[in-house]
Amino acid sequence: MIGNRSLKHSVPNFFIIEDIKSCEKFHHLLFVAACWIWYLESDSRPANRLCISRELCHGVGSADRPRFAPDGRIFITEKTGKVRIVENNVLLQQPFYEVLTQTPYERGLDGIVLDPDFDQNGYVYLYYTLPFENRNRVIRVTAVGNTALLGSEVELIRLDELYAAFHNGGSMVFDTTGCLIIGVGDGTGWFIAQNNQVLMGKMLRINRDGSIPADNPFYNQFQGRERAIAAYGIRNPYTMDISRTTGRILFNDVGNELFEEINEYHPQANYGWGLVEGMLGSGIPPDSNYMDPVHAYDHQFGCAVVGAAFYEPLVSVFPPEYFGKYFFIEYCKGLVMYLDPDNHSVTQFASGLGTYYNNIETGPDGALYLINVMNGNVARISYQGLNAAPLISVQPSAVTVPKFRRVSFDVIANGYGLQYDWFRDGNLVQSGPTDSLVLKSVTLADNGARFFVRVSNAHGFIASDTVTLSVIDGTPPQVTFLGIPATYSAGDTLRFGANVVDAEQSTVPVEDWTWQVVFHHDEHGHPTTSPTSGIATDSFVVENFGEVDTNVFFRIHLTAIDSSGLVTHATQDILPELVTMQFESIPEGVEINIDGTHSATNFSQRSLRNQSRTAEVPFASVVGDSLYQFIEWWDGEDTLRRTFAADNGEFAARYVAVERYFSGIPDSGSLEYFKDTASTQVWYARKNVAQIKENWDIVSPFWWDQQFPQTNWSTRWTGWIYAPVSDTYSFFLRHDGKVTLSFDSVLVHQNTFPWPTVGIDTFQVDLEGGRLYWLRLDYDHGRDVARVELDWEYSIVERHTVPFMKPSPIVPPVIPFDYGDIVLFPNPVTGESVNFWVDPNDFGSAAVTVRIYDLSGKLCYQQVGRPSDGMQTLTMAGFAPGIYVARITVGIREQVVRLMKL
Repeated sequence: MIGNRSLKHSVPNFFIIEDIKSCEKFHHLLFVAACWIWYLESDSRPANRLCISRELCHGVGSADRPRFAPDGRIFITEKTGKVRIVENNVLLQQPFYEVLTQTPYERGLDGIVLDPDFDQNGYVYLYYTLPFENRNRVIRVTAVGNTALLGSEVELIRLDELYAAFHNGGSMVFDTTGCLIIGVGDGTGWFIAQNNQVLMGKMLRINRDGSIPADNPFYNQFQGRERAIAAYGIRNPYTMDISRTTGRILFNDVGNELFEEINEYHPQANYGWGLVEGMLGSGIPPDSNYMDPVHAYDHQFGCAVVGAAFYEPLVSVFPPEYFGKYFFIEYCKGLVMYLDPDNHSVTQFASGLGTYYNNIETGPDGALYLINVMNGNVARISYQGLNAAPLISVQPSAVTVPKFRRVSFDVIANGYGLQYDWFRDGNLVQSGPTDSLVLKSVTLADNGARFFVRVSNAHGFIASDTVTLSVIDGTPPQVTFLGIPATYSAGDTLRFGANVVDAEQSTVPVEDWTWQVVFHHDEHGHPTTSPTSGIATDSFVVENFGEVDTNVFFRIHLTAIDSSGLVTHATQDILPELVTMQFESIPEGVEINIDGTHSATNFSQRSLRNQSRTAEVPFASVVGDSLYQFIEWWDGEDTLRRTFAADNGEFAARYVAVERYFSGIPDSGSLEYFKDTASTQVWYARKNVAQIKENWDIVSPFWWDQQFPQTNWSTRWTGWIYAPVSDTYSFFLRHDGKVTLSFDSVLVHQNTFPWPTVGIDTFQVDLEGGRLYWLRLDYDHGRDVARVELDWEYSIVERHTVPFMKPSPIVPPVIPFDYGDIVLFPNPVTGESVNFWVDPNDFGSAAVTVRIYDLSGKLCYQQVGRPSDGMQTLTMAGFAPGIYVARITVGIREQVVRLMKL
């Protein structure tokens, strides 16, 4: 609210927003969804310049923020690879530096920062996409005057390959130690933000020469370039700023489906992405490093958090209460807000800006500067002061229209009790509180009329620019699109053209056509191509990876100007061709992660046809009261994470029940020895064994006993074996002589190798998971070498010796726990420890006892205590891979859960 009325641009009283339009437009506006830097590309028109204060140009493109050098020069970047300098309010034509890059979607020159000692060393740091590699890197060049020193480029770090053209990141600041902090997006690979073996989805910290500081938080844990990781669990850190007075660093992390976040950078922090979006609330933290955002808002409020600027100019012109606040923008709602870094409260500062303002910066004059990525506007928010005369923030524009059209002249002014006096050719034609002058139907007699408005209040007045109305006896060009398809799929090449004629049906030259393609998602758009003039047809390729939301489409824009100056802007939409994917699991209820969306099967999901999608399933999953282990996908692929082209159909993951996991019980099988073989056997001795693995070589088992023969003896193994999963088991039976093997008295294999040959029989048997089988193996030995070994392998276990099991291992029963919150994670255990968490609010000061058993009932680990914050780490170092049972006792209550150690 300004004064006593609502405006399109609304800021607190005594502030003013100016949309500056007095300079020539800069050409080729592009969008980049990473760290935002002013993007300019001059055309051939004269007097292209970036003007300061009220002369700031309309039509400036945007990628990141301007960077102000100590001497007043402004370093800006073009997405296509050029770094430009504004000096003495003039955009210099010669680039400061240029990199070779690629610009589809969010790729390009995405970040720039000047060294803290720039006035001494001239260092400029750039973050950009390497061409044809789909990966970003950070380089440093040295300024000498208004150009970079030839040969001064140094590569500081080369990042991982992206999964798509989105989520590049690219924000950079220097911390108080002089190290460079780099915000790296996940490249749409949500699953790697928690993976510290890659650099995507991270905050990196490096020295100015690219080396890695030894005081980085993970320096002693990691190797190689991963030592640069300073924080993790981040989706897309577009924008970031550091407080000049406190050294605190805040960064915006643009959200996925649920929340937008502002986070405070802390070394070693895990911001949760991939597992958590927004505030954790009552959820379980991914690990002990987890840190909530300082502010988050959901998508009912807005779509993307962008812009990052602490208001801390050397000369502050805003009232004191604004100093030190962190200003940011809601991209789709056109809102400027600020956050108090001390108490995290958020206040709306300006509204009604319109969409696509994507960056904000504190200028050296103490004003705030905003940049619009779509139309190139630069807005300036300055402090007006008390009892001030009106100020005009948006001037009226000249208008060219055909006859009989409605025309509106508009102005936006700031101040209290405003009066608007509109003049035509020097004569007052309208007076009152209305900021628009409307002519309902203009004629040729109105051609050349000149208009301005005088805005006044009790403290003074101001006159607007005088603008001209041009009325033409004609009609705007007629645009007919040609060859534009109605729908698209991933991977398609979309070609488009048009036929453009003027009122006399003569062709409008293609030099007066301008094409642009915009990718629309929800309420906002991403320019896919830069405005291109002088061509009748064009095309672009729809990449097969990227945004997975289905609320998307491409819009083809064509602007044509005929010889009389009349303009037509035509658009045509291309809608996505959608398919329905049905995700299932056997058993139902396993949680599958599809491109960052976690859902328990069975569920369906819509997708663009042929789009590359990523699915990930857990190695093991507890469904109901049973533990299951992954076997394979519907098409036989057995990787936990895989990509596939979206299409109609079912996508299933197959699991098998795992109750016991190649865990042999000592002495649970029986080995009997016989004199002679076959029907003439005479029992001699017996011993208990855990497996079938004997090698007597060229002697008998009882070579010292003359009563036992050296040849013509036999053995028999009997005992229970347990099939962990329902599967086809491959058996490997090494022996000489004759063998006969049966399960539950059913013959499954027999063979004879002539003595003294030793060979391996390979055969397969289908076994039912969860069943015990009674095994009997008979062996007849004739002479020479004596050896018998029985191995197996199946889908989840590599080849190993078949273990004997007891029919009823002493294992604590799995019982539900219906009180309080007790969690063991991760499960399966992939490292040497497992985290144990008890909600302190539910259990107070009760003692906690944790016992871990193997499946034989043996106590492997015991810990008694009461962690003050509810979190404790249990060591599983030295535990063999397998299934274990954890019994958790809190007071008189008890919970039993299964654990898998990988």
